[in-house]
Amino acid sequence: MQTKSPTQRFSFIKASLSSSTSNSTVSAPKREKDPKKRIVITGMGLVSVFGNDVDAYYDKLLSGESGIGTIDRFDASKFPTRFGGQIRGFSAQGYIDGKNDRRLDDCLRYCIVAGKKALEDADLGGDNLSKVDKEKAGVLVGTGMGGLTVFSDGVQSLIEKGHRKITPFFIPLCYNKHGFCLACN
Repeated sequence: MQTKSPTQRFSFIKASLSSSTSNSTVSAPKREKDPKKRIVITGMGLVSVFGNDVDAYYDKLLSGESGIGTIDRFDASKFPTRFGGQIRGFSAQGYIDGKNDRRLDDCLRYCIVAGKKALEDADLGGDNLSKVDKEKAGVLVGTGMGGLTVFSDGVQSLIEKGHRKITPFFIPLCYNKHGFCLACN
């Protein structure tokens, strides 16, 4: 096998890229014409490292600001990495009752609050939600690695106190099967 110099390899890659891009055309996605398949985004809500509302998130994103900083929510001195993205200034007040606010994992709290903010943004908060055809409405939730606190706490409880002290909701919450554990109103 013949070995190519770095210059030859770069020239080959450059030629490959230019030949493939010159023949292809870039076009916008095709617009869905079937009204039964089209969607409309009526409201947005989020909880993120950039802020807890859409406008703050968008402003910081456009300005190129980083949401990454030194970890201060727990002692990270034993870990090789001491920086990450953390949710700051979060409050579930007005969105989640006190009992569930204390009981739920942070990720679930963030999802519920962001979902309710999206409903408010769409003017579907309160009594307006009951007027919506639920067969034609949906909420999209995106998260990275949520629910790890519940899992970690459950394992710690198992080690320290035994299996009888683990919440019966541990397994459903770890696998995101909390529909029968929690009823949202």
